[in-house]
Amino acid sequence: MKSPLVNPIYGLCLFAALAIPVCVVAQGKQEPLAEHFQHYKVTDLGTLEGGTFSQPFLINRYGLVSGSSSLPDGNQHATLWLEKLKVDIGAPGLGGPNSAAFGVNEFGQAVGQAETSVTNAEDFCGFIAYGFSSSTACLPFLWQDGVMTKLPTLGGDNGYANMINNRGVVAGIAETDAIDPTPGCPVHQFEAVIWKKARSTHFLHTAVTRTG
Repeated sequence: MKSPLVNPIYGLCLFAALAIPVCVVAQGKQEPLAEHFQHYKVTDLGTLEGGTFSQPFLINRYGLVSGSSSLPDGNQHATLWLEKLKVDIGAPGLGGPNSAAFGVNEFGQAVGQAETSVTNAEDFCGFIAYGFSSSTACLPFLWQDGVMTKLPTLGGDNGYANMINNRGVVAGIAETDAIDPTPGCPVHQFEAVIWKKARSTHFLHTAVTRTG
């Protein structure tokens, strides 16, 4: 399993190039940076009832926030916030104990990852690594109108969805049925994919497409 790394020399050059206009602007205005931060107000989104922590991942232009929150039983559920409203969209989920919502569009459709009831020790979504007790498969999901629907993989047991646009097209990664040859890699190979609804003569189904 390979992790993409930024070339150090390329990264240094890019940083230098991006820093040039910033330096020019700073020299021209000479305004204290502290003045720009005085206009921000911090808002506590809170947790689901009885939870001890929460984390947001994305906010849309209407202020709808997607993320996750802990519960009294120690599990983590996908959560949506809108002003003072908190909605647990991880119950009943896909049958497993933990979930998280990473993306949400302007129509209130949310996507993320949710564990299922199928036993799987890969910890593909990392819930065990973060201290949550679980050993089940983790699938990408689309949530809308109070219903969480699992999205297909590329033959493997796991995957997760990161973003959804206003056309309902979802981006993420999906596991294949091929074992990763990297020594010590605990999961199967996986690829970047998009999911979108495809119209057939009898029903609407969700198609998964490799992006590369």
